[in-house]
Amino acid sequence: MLEPLRPLLILPEVVDPTKWKRGELWFPDPDRQYVLRLFSSAAELFSINTRSVTPEDMTSARDFFLNPKFRGKIASHDPTVTGTGSAFAAVMYVQLGEDFLRQLFVDQKTAISRDERQLTDWLLRGTYPIVFGADDAQIESMRKEGMPVEAVYSISRLFPARARRQRSDRGVQSRTPIPMPPSCS
Repeated sequence: MLEPLRPLLILPEVVDPTKWKRGELWFPDPDRQYVLRLFSSAAELFSINTRSVTPEDMTSARDFFLNPKFRGKIASHDPTVTGTGSAFAAVMYVQLGEDFLRQLFVDQKTAISRDERQLTDWLLRGTYPIVFGADDAQIESMRKEGMPVEAVYSISRLFPARARRQRSDRGVQSRTPIPMPPSCS
């Protein structure tokens, strides 16, 4: 059970609707009082070096990621630890299945790193022109400077999943005790 959150918000700058991007506090719950969304953003799915990867290469996920042309040319943040790599692997697993994931990481000889900076460097140099988990802020900065890199946010032509969504929702747990069923007493 959640307590209404709106009455607990007392700072004028917090309740002032002009301070919120949507022009109002963002309560996504049906009663518009229990859960406050602080932000919602999209993150890139992967990044490419545009000298080596062209839009024509991106036809379908299987054809793109499993293209022999890219064998040994894909790098990923480590999918065995919590973070970017495991999140991407989970999306691929759900969308395309275990066999696809095995082919991507084993058959395609995907390089693994836990260092975001190394992944970004590999991408920029073209060592690995397809990278899952490069530093998106650095990619955008380098792209603006004319470097041959691009973050890919939506690949609907590859598979139905879109960019990873990130949200921050907050609520306050009720202090009212939850009655126990008689069988648990």
